[in-house]
Amino acid sequence: MEIVNHDVNSEHLSQGLLQISTTSTLLAFAGFTIASARFAIAGGDAVSRATVAMICLYPLAFNPAFIALTYCEYLSPAQVASVQTDYSLLGRAVPIPCPYKACGRSVGFFNQFVNPIGLKNLGWKYYISHCVWIAVEILIVF
Repeated sequence: MEIVNHDVNSEHLSQGLLQISTTSTLLAFAGFTIASARFAIAGGDAVSRATVAMICLYPLAFNPAFIALTYCEYLSPAQVASVQTDYSLLGRAVPIPCPYKACGRSVGFFNQFVNPIGLKNLGWKYYISHCVWIAVEILIVF
C-alpha cells in the first residue's frame, strides 16, 4: 500500500503503475465479459458468481492509478493557483482540469444514453467494445 500511496501522491503517476492498472483492468473486464457470455448462453450458479467476482475485481484493478486522475476533474484553475507550490508545477497543472472535465462529461453522456441502447440490442456482446477500448488505452499507456 505504501508504494501505491507514494505513486499517487508524487508529482506524476508512475508509468509502471499505469501500465499494471490498465492491463489489470483489461483482464478483469475480459473476465467479466466471458463470464457474462457464459451466463447468457448456459446460465448456472457458478457462472453468475464468477460474474459478480469479476465486477468486484474491476475496481481493484482500476482504482490504484485512475482514482487520482478523477480528483483532477474537481479542481478549478483558481484552486490549483491557490495552492502554495512550485510554479513550474502550477504551469503544468492548470491545463489538466478543463480537458479532463470535458472527457468526464462526454463519458457521462455515453454511459447515460448510449450504453443502455447497446446493452438492449447486443446484450453481453456489447462488452467487447469496452474491452477493445481498454486495449486502446493500454497502447496509449505503453
